[in-house]
Amino acid sequence: MAFERQLLVSYTYISFFHYALHFLCQQGLLC
Repeated sequence: MAFERQLLVSYTYISFFHYALHFLCQQGLLC
């Protein structure tokens, strides 16, 4: 149970980081 929750949290952080990186790339701040 704890492992599944940790996996879900990790997936959430990865998704958020991916979205933030895509947003910054659109703004021309990165890439």
